[in-house]
Amino acid sequence: MSSLKLMLGTLLRQAGGIIRSEIVPGILSVSKPKARSLLHRWAAQHWIVRLKRGIYLPLPLEAESSDRWAEDPWVIANAIFSPCYIGGWSAGEHWGLTEQIFREVIVYTSNLPRKGKQEILSTPFLLKRTSTKRLFGTVPVWRGQNKIQVADPSRTLVDVFNDPSVAGGFSQAVRLLRAYLASDHRDLNKLLHYLVLFDVGALFKRFGYLFNILAPQETVFIAECRQRIGKGYSKLDPSAMSKGPHVRAWNLRINQTVTIDPLH
Repeated sequence: MSSLKLMLGTLLRQAGGIIRSEIVPGILSVSKPKARSLLHRWAAQHWIVRLKRGIYLPLPLEAESSDRWAEDPWVIANAIFSPCYIGGWSAGEHWGLTEQIFREVIVYTSNLPRKGKQEILSTPFLLKRTSTKRLFGTVPVWRGQNKIQVADPSRTLVDVFNDPSVAGGFSQAVRLLRAYLASDHRDLNKLLHYLVLFDVGALFKRFGYLFNILAPQETVFIAECRQRIGKGYSKLDPSAMSKGPHVRAWNLRINQTVTIDPLH
């Protein structure tokens, strides 16, 4: 085995997967210019692939090129967009709340991406900017040697009703809610706690209205939402046009129909 492969093997064992350029000099006892030269050479030989400046991913030996192989997209997202978490339909799929299959991976990040959409190693990422104080309601999930944060089921619902596009639209958001209510993930105390932390009054209106339709027996949760609805009218679906009747009890404009079709 060549000395270059031996050095790369040493680096990979200690890096644990993702290679960040700043760790290379210390691990291999080389200068910064030498480290940059090594990374460039390994990338040219298709032993690693550059994800962004200073971040590289090892390619398996059987991969002929980075175009024909991709690492777990969640690992890539964590390497590039951290601090971040996986959310929206991607989290919904993980928790078994939707059977819809989406190619894009939804990533919430406070790392201020320049583009809302990016494609890396043939995987499209839909990036949603969030504040550091809203990086809550996530749980760690291990993907190989990498610990990735993913929105828990209750936090996933908060995000999809704040922006139904991350569920694939309002009707899919409602289906996620129905699946959540029928699942072992159901935790209304946690859901209410997250809504309070998120601090968007329109969400209390949407959840209160929808629970009146989908789970009217949850009188305590509905009452807690009603106490927090605030003044002024909000749209049931924030992404749709401002049309439809007003419901004074919830200060909502009902601009979408809530259909209760079979989940499966």
